[in-house]
Amino acid sequence: MPDDPRQMGLDFNPDEVVDPKAEVMRYAETFRIPGGGPTTTYDYLRGKLRAGGRIRNRQRLGGRNTSIIDYGDRVAIRYHETDVVTAYPDGKVVVETGGWHPGGGQYSPWHGKPASGVTTRDRIAMMAGTAGGWDIYQKDRVWYWYNRSTGAGNWNDDRRFPFESGDTIYPDGSLELQAEPVEVRRRKKRA
Repeated sequence: MPDDPRQMGLDFNPDEVVDPKAEVMRYAETFRIPGGGPTTTYDYLRGKLRAGGRIRNRQRLGGRNTSIIDYGDRVAIRYHETDVVTAYPDGKVVVETGGWHPGGGQYSPWHGKPASGVTTRDRIAMMAGTAGGWDIYQKDRVWYWYNRSTGAGNWNDDRRFPFESGDTIYPDGSLELQAEPVEVRRRKKRA
């Protein structure tokens, strides 16, 4: 972030504002994409750790490479050595990939069909119903966010929201992207 708010091209005079940094942060919030409601991912994952009446710090899910871990100040879905989904008590959810975008769209040379197995994207999808409606889909080997509740970023929408490691969903369900949204150019129908 620039030291001088005037470098950002915002429409306020920092000399007239009591706290210019707070004003810049207020503008930054307008770059979030509204979601379909509040996040409940933290409570959902804590509930999974409390299943069966026994309190645990770690619980394996499905395959041997996936766990839910309670770190005390946050709860995470861990796939291999990466905390793919990290949920905080205040409702914030951070999504990471550890650099992996495996699977989807790649074909097995032996079977001629998509490679099987669980992927990082599958683990991200585990939080979809609890994170303000946000989920991920793949098109041409690129991951995009879309919202199940509002339709934002959906296949019919005029904008696509590229996924980047570190994207954050806030307690109100809004999504903060690391990458710029992509405008979709529609094809003209032939007459």
